[in-house]
Amino acid sequence: MVLVLALGQHRAGAEVPTAADRVKSEDIRSYWTEVLAYPLEEGAALTGHWGDLTPFWYFQHGEGRRPDLRAIFPPDVQQMESWLAERERPLYLAGPLINWSPELAQRYSLTPWGILVRVAQPGTPLGFPPLQARPALFGGQLQLEGYRVEEIEPGRKQLWLAWRTVAPTSRDLSVSVRLHGPDGASLYQEDGRLASLWYPDGMMPPDQPLLTVFDLEVPETLPSGMVARIVVYDPATGQPLLTAEGQDVFELGPFQ
Repeated sequence: MVLVLALGQHRAGAEVPTAADRVKSEDIRSYWTEVLAYPLEEGAALTGHWGDLTPFWYFQHGEGRRPDLRAIFPPDVQQMESWLAERERPLYLAGPLINWSPELAQRYSLTPWGILVRVAQPGTPLGFPPLQARPALFGGQLQLEGYRVEEIEPGRKQLWLAWRTVAPTSRDLSVSVRLHGPDGASLYQEDGRLASLWYPDGMMPPDQPLLTVFDLEVPETLPSGMVARIVVYDPATGQPLLTAEGQDVFELGPFQ
């Protein structure tokens, strides 16, 4: 089903939805289907502008997804700080802020969390899902700590990659996920951002935890026993960040 985000019914004389409208609706559904499959804490809050949160409210009230989550609107710093001061639950940026507040970045713990950015009081446990430990250092600056494969529904899985920076690291690096069969044949590839676009521009500081999430529509016809490999690279140059062993492709392990 294609999500139609409309406040009223189609009226005679109104413009007929175009193919571009359909693509936009599908992109919105894909965004929120991914986000609402994240293991967000019970009763956590999402914040964003009206256009960002309207689909969230639809999924909550129209499809009954994550009714426990709260929404903070508009996403002004005073409301965000009130939430964080009064509750132990974090909030998540679900879209871009018009202006970043220096106080927000200085006073709170910001964690790129897939598409989102987690904002919490310093010292609040991160609540990562259980991970398969798989440490590796990329480019002398980015430490992979582990990964997890979570089946969301038949034909759809999320791959979680947990990282920590050991030196200043660009927010805008890319990660390529490759799935290979037991015989080594390349079967599937998807590239995406290392860190959320909603995180402040520039470099992430040392000792910054972050999560990269790939929401993968994996054909059920692919064979069992697949292995996942990743490449971390600069999208501007295409140059990979090599592991400590000098490899550009790193094998995570079984994709199951």
